[in-house]
Amino acid sequence: MEVPRGSIRVEGISKVYGDLNVLEPLSFSVQPGQLVALLGPSGCGKSTLLSMVAGLTPASGGRCRLSGRTMMVFQQDGLLPWRRIRKNVELGLEYRGLPRKERSTRAAQALTRVGLTGFESYFPGQLSGGMRQRAALARALVMDPDILLMDEPFGALDAITRMRMQQDLLTLWEEEGKTILLVTHDVDEALILADRILVLAPRPGRITLDTPVLLDRPREPGSGAYAELRHQLLSALGLRTEHWAPSI
Repeated sequence: MEVPRGSIRVEGISKVYGDLNVLEPLSFSVQPGQLVALLGPSGCGKSTLLSMVAGLTPASGGRCRLSGRTMMVFQQDGLLPWRRIRKNVELGLEYRGLPRKERSTRAAQALTRVGLTGFESYFPGQLSGGMRQRAALARALVMDPDILLMDEPFGALDAITRMRMQQDLLTLWEEEGKTILLVTHDVDEALILADRILVLAPRPGRITLDTPVLLDRPREPGSGAYAELRHQLLSALGLRTEHWAPSI
């Protein structure tokens, strides 16, 4: 059966390292244009799962089917320090053999989309962490992917910069209609961004909750519906909810 462009299908995928059972067989699908969060604590296997979806880590069992061009954005920006920002963004286009003028035009457009116009000639070391992460996002967007896989892309940023990047990502998602699968350990980040949240429990990793986020955007952390869903997510993570308030 043909998989719609921009969709992800995970079918019984699992991972074992020697005697360590990292991920139990699990299955889920992501529809074209959805923004889905994989939420869980450190060590639950969510980054391993995303890496298997991306084809970077071999699965021990099962399979994953993606339709369309896929790009991955990591927590660390991975920019090459000896290349200027525009040249970093052009890197994938160089590998594809596109002409210099087209590379330059597309890189400039991608940098404009992430708010980095005017910083094309800077080196990564001259930019803040948030700006470098914007450049890493531009490097992915310049390839015009149907699917973005994001592994805690804002985890290393300070709280204010992280909130700005979250809003920027939502704006891009609304404008571009990309399919996004996002790994996070932040409950509020998942609630602010996602259409749907999959909660993973550790040892071995498994999905304990798969819930839609039926909240209008922009989402207000103080609202009753938000608090109710947050309580549900914290309970699925095994946390005592009376001790936890929203982090944003």
